[in-house]
Amino acid sequence: SDNHEHAGYQVRVKYPPAVKMQEGWIIANQSDQFSISCIFHANPPDLLRVEWFHEGVLINMSNMSNNNKYSMEVIRHKTVLTVRQVTAEDAGSYTCRLTNQVGTGEPDTPAVVVVHTRPRVTLRMDPVAGIVEGERKNVSLSCEIEEGIPSVLTTVQWFMDSILLQQLPHCDEEDKSHNDLCDVDDHEPSWVKAPA
Repeated sequence: SDNHEHAGYQVRVKYPPAVKMQEGWIIANQSDQFSISCIFHANPPDLLRVEWFHEGVLINMSNMSNNNKYSMEVIRHKTVLTVRQVTAEDAGSYTCRLTNQVGTGEPDTPAVVVVHTRPRVTLRMDPVAGIVEGERKNVSLSCEIEEGIPSVLTTVQWFMDSILLQQLPHCDEEDKSHNDLCDVDDHEPSWVKAPA
């Protein structure tokens, strides 16, 4: 009989980080915070450098003014960027670049952040000059959105001297046939006419 010795070999291939973004889209509210994650596989798994980019510009984590704005951590095969005190300027694309001793890896596509901001409105009155008491004329008030994301309003409230006069919409399916305010188009400035 033949006596053959078989030696076992284990091959470990080293490779740079293979990276992908965990999120494709994130919606964040103004003043809140959001987190974005890069998932990676690498051998060796130890990262020498982790870099995050917003709109293609490197986020400077060591900048003292950014200390409360950004934080980053690596958890196993994932690196997480947290952005705090969100403003409209934080919207846009985010991506990461990871480096181990073999090389560097980046995801093919970035994550996109949309920031919802509070609406800023302008109140308009017609007639502009106002009216004289006792003339019994109507005054039209319109509330127009100057800026805000999204531009579609979900609720409109009208106040006079801090007293709620009207809230739109406030109707269900049964009310729609009996109440004209149910037909107010959220894409257009909302208006209410009240006798003077």
